[in-house]
Amino acid sequence: MKKEIVICCVFIFIAAIGKSQPYKYTYYLNENITSTEKSKTSIKGRGFQEDSLFRLDCFTLTGTRPYMTFHFKDSSLSDLRGPFLSYHPNGKVYSQGSYFNAYEEGLWQRWDSLGRKIDSSIYKEGVIMVSGVSSYHDNNLLSFYAVSDSLNDTYQSISYDSTSKKIFDAYFKGKRGILNVYNGDGSKTIDSVFSRELTSAEFPGGTDGWTKYLRTNLNANVPVDNNAPPGTYTVIIRFTVKKDGSIADLLQETNHRYGMEQEVMRIIKKGPKWLPAIQFGQKVDCIKRQPATFVVSVR
Repeated sequence: MKKEIVICCVFIFIAAIGKSQPYKYTYYLNENITSTEKSKTSIKGRGFQEDSLFRLDCFTLTGTRPYMTFHFKDSSLSDLRGPFLSYHPNGKVYSQGSYFNAYEEGLWQRWDSLGRKIDSSIYKEGVIMVSGVSSYHDNNLLSFYAVSDSLNDTYQSISYDSTSKKIFDAYFKGKRGILNVYNGDGSKTIDSVFSRELTSAEFPGGTDGWTKYLRTNLNANVPVDNNAPPGTYTVIIRFTVKKDGSIADLLQETNHRYGMEQEVMRIIKKGPKWLPAIQFGQKVDCIKRQPATFVVSVR
């Protein structure tokens, strides 16, 4: 019964946020969704009163349909609250949730550009209470699924190979867990583990290191040289970080064209080894989705 209620609420939420009404306000915004000079605009916002909230649709400078929708208390855009929705460049929903007093609240979900759910979390005043994450093989079969419940201090995960055979599953209560590893010969190894340390693979130096690497190595003029229209373009590249930090299986999740995806893939390939992911205290292969943003100004 609970699942039916959640599905019904999500359907109503999408339908409500998709209303079409005349815009009464126009905003010139930067990447942080704050007002800026018209000449420095990278995002155009258009808004109108929608029931008891003020709705803001965000467009690229050349876009005809919104790629993000926010709700605020009023047209001053100072009090973020209500439904939020964003889209991939191909039009599929990327993320969906709701704000209250500028904090994430309730159910938030994300999907990849193929429409596969990759994240589902429940927030309380901006803090994640329960979260579930999923990843997929290239053949669209489920690769990994995990649920973490901070209220009950539990964690469960399961991993599959590309033929849907189980690789392992784990259940933790606190720091103590049971790990079942399924071997190629059909046997199962059961281990007690005492660390549910889980860290995703990351670029050396973390976010700051990646930003510095982009500034030094990314050719930001690639879209300009290829006559891309003005706008803000966020490229997302998916790849595997192996146990030894090497990169494999690069795949573009966006398709902005104008050479942008190829440029980001080029610098990922030529870059240093990454810090591998850690699972239950051991280095493991990890699928990573890495963004890079190009801004093409009005010429």
